[in-house]
Amino acid sequence: MEKIRILAVTGMMTFVLSACAGGGSGTAPVPDPPPPLASIPRLDPGPYMGYIVGFDALDAQQTALADSLQSQAITAGQDFTRIQFGWEDLESAPGVFNIGDLMAALDAAAATQQSIFLSLTTLDTGSLTIPADLMSANASTTARGIELDGAEIRARFHAFLDWLIPELANYNVWGIAIANESSTNFASVDQMAATNFLVDGVNYVRSVDPDLAVTVTIVGEFFDPDVERFANDLMPQLDFAMFNFYCLDGQTLLASDSMHWATAVDKQIEVAAGREIIYQELGCPAGYADLGGPSQPVPVIGSSVQLQDDFFGFMVNEIIARDELRGAYIFQLLDWSPALTQLFTDGLFDPNDPGSAVVAPRLTEWLMTIGMCRWSDGTCRPAWDTYLDGVTRTSNERAAIGN
Repeated sequence: MEKIRILAVTGMMTFVLSACAGGGSGTAPVPDPPPPLASIPRLDPGPYMGYIVGFDALDAQQTALADSLQSQAITAGQDFTRIQFGWEDLESAPGVFNIGDLMAALDAAAATQQSIFLSLTTLDTGSLTIPADLMSANASTTARGIELDGAEIRARFHAFLDWLIPELANYNVWGIAIANESSTNFASVDQMAATNFLVDGVNYVRSVDPDLAVTVTIVGEFFDPDVERFANDLMPQLDFAMFNFYCLDGQTLLASDSMHWATAVDKQIEVAAGREIIYQELGCPAGYADLGGPSQPVPVIGSSVQLQDDFFGFMVNEIIARDELRGAYIFQLLDWSPALTQLFTDGLFDPNDPGSAVVAPRLTEWLMTIGMCRWSDGTCRPAWDTYLDGVTRTSNERAAIGN
């Protein structure tokens, strides 16, 4: 039976219509992993705040704005950066590794003395991001005759990690995730095979660099029992818990309130089972009322500038107050452009599917107003000042712990 499921794409907030899928390959998960790290060795104690800019190409004016805002954040105390690549981006053919873009991103982060987290996707929301020669034509599952947890893919991933992880050694990379919301792939990828592959990958990262904290990013709202079971299967294998979390109401796909957010955080702490939590994506749209530009479409998600600001203020307070919460990357600095939003929604939804007529307008409003600052004119919303305040407060908290 089809149902609407709320998900967050790697660095993108999206709603996906997906079939419920269960079962498994029947094979047992990789046994007896080494115990997880008690802490994150390369990350100083205390809370952190960071953000990602977005996914649009920026023109000269927008680049200058982004650089200016980054300077403000660094002055406020920000030293917490996330970079993202898919395995497919870094290995274009068997054994052919592409280092240029990765080094550029690492060098840029190092130039501002940032501590770095690498989001490395293998399974991503609704698709595989493994090398093309291992994938099916539609990129939703492995090629015919190749099992995700089979010897061929595992050997290739090991060889890739043997190349990648030493390349990170000269940079302040404290952690890595090897998949993003892989539970969203279970309509086309066997759940047990995914679990086996990810557990094996986590253990292999540890074998190459025992001090590099390793995790898998999981949806931060546990509306679906299958997602919670998957998280519970994986959590004992991980060094820390990483979630994507938005100001969502799971029953309506609309923005919610602090009571809902507090309940969700409590559940995340429960699922983390004693591990520290870092949010890879923490986001809330402002809604069409603050889109900017000559006209405002009819709002459909029930959000507002005030609600966006309230969400970030609430989460900053939670991160500072709760020892279990180590930090967050805000999704994101700038709204999505109308062009990128349309490209994404047109490619994701079937106009003949009745569900798309409900979900697509909501997704569009989310993406076009998800930023702390407008795409249309660069005006920053109150959430930006709340974020800067959060950066200063978390930085001061770390300094107090260090003393």
